[in-house]
Amino acid sequence: MTVLAAASKSRPGQSEQPARGVDPARRRRFALLLGLPVVWWILVLGVPYILMIVISFWPVTFLNMRPGFTLTNWETVFTVPLYWQALLRSIKVGLIVTVIALVIGYPVAYFIATRVKRRPTLYYVLFQIPLWVSYLIRAYAWRVILGDNGVINQALMATGITSQPVKWLLFTQFSVVLVITTMFIPFMVMSIYPSLAAIPPSLREAAKDLHAGRFRTLLKVTLPLSLPGVIVGCTYSLAISFGDFIAPTLVGGPRSTMMTQLIFNNIGVAYDWPLAAALGLTMFIVILPLVMASSRFEGNERLLMGR
Repeated sequence: MTVLAAASKSRPGQSEQPARGVDPARRRRFALLLGLPVVWWILVLGVPYILMIVISFWPVTFLNMRPGFTLTNWETVFTVPLYWQALLRSIKVGLIVTVIALVIGYPVAYFIATRVKRRPTLYYVLFQIPLWVSYLIRAYAWRVILGDNGVINQALMATGITSQPVKWLLFTQFSVVLVITTMFIPFMVMSIYPSLAAIPPSLREAAKDLHAGRFRTLLKVTLPLSLPGVIVGCTYSLAISFGDFIAPTLVGGPRSTMMTQLIFNNIGVAYDWPLAAALGLTMFIVILPLVMASSRFEGNERLLMGR
């Protein structure tokens, strides 16, 4: 037996099996590729948030902040009406914008995905053209349109509907919601359209064969299968509109002040960085559970659908 084993090992043309194990060089490359994003995430997100948490507890005396510990900044956020009212207003504006963008964006995405037979991608791209223009420029354009001498007021006075400019069109919460909504409708369409386009037409045809009408097919087949896109669009619209700064600054008035404006004022005007940090962290605390819940729900939906 020993001779046969030795003879089998010494057969010509056979090479020894390489030792199993992970190549150290490959392991180092993998660690490097994995480590760079982690380090980047820590530097870009982790460190700033840690600094915000620390600074939010610092006291401020005579426009000078100094290291220390105090709960005054957090008490100010929730006890001074100016701040907690601005927080509630920001949430309200974000919810209104999200609902309106969904009501308008879903039918547009549905029409492109199901009714446009030739080159639906072209229509999809054309609907995203407004995003090619700077947000700041579009906000300024709305300020001109909604002003006393703007297109809308001029048309209303020319037709005799009003004898003087309508004041509530500009520098009100209405103008803030209007401007932000027009900004986020393309993003809603961009999020929903891929989910609708991925639905096989055979499913809708099967529902039709089962004598389901268009509305019933929409509720029972199309809408459930497009929920991941709806969740992404709603989450994006709510999170970004909740923290919008440009629209409230350009077309908003004193009664439509939002949290981002108060943060800017405390940083650049009052030089109260600790209070600004507390305000920013409050916004983060409010929106983070919503984003996490929507991400979890979206993942469950995709898992159930087998995507």
